Amino acid sequence: MPRFVVRPRARIDIDGIWDYIAQDSVPQADAFVDRMTAKFKRPKFRLLAYQPVLGRLRDDLMPNLRSFPCERYIIFCRSITDGIEIIRLANYQRLL
Repeated sequence: MPRFVVRPRARIDIDGIWDYIAQDSVPQADAFVDRMTAKFKRPKFRLLAYQPVLGRLRDDLMPNLRSFPCERYIIFCRSITDGIEIIRLANYQRLL
């Protein structure tokens, strides 16, 4: 079964997103993290692990890097032997 590995910088991003959302609603912040990770029926990270060529190839930023939009965020990931590694999450508005 393909797996996903969340890199330390991506974990910091997720924690920051949780903190931001939790200012308004802790349940919504928890739900966001669940949608990204294994607690949701179709978590985005698992989807990417099963289909590692989804998203836009971003070799301009890092070799083999892909970006995948999800809600208000962009997930940056790259393929590994048995799945993907999540490199970063960024608010798409901050990238403009």
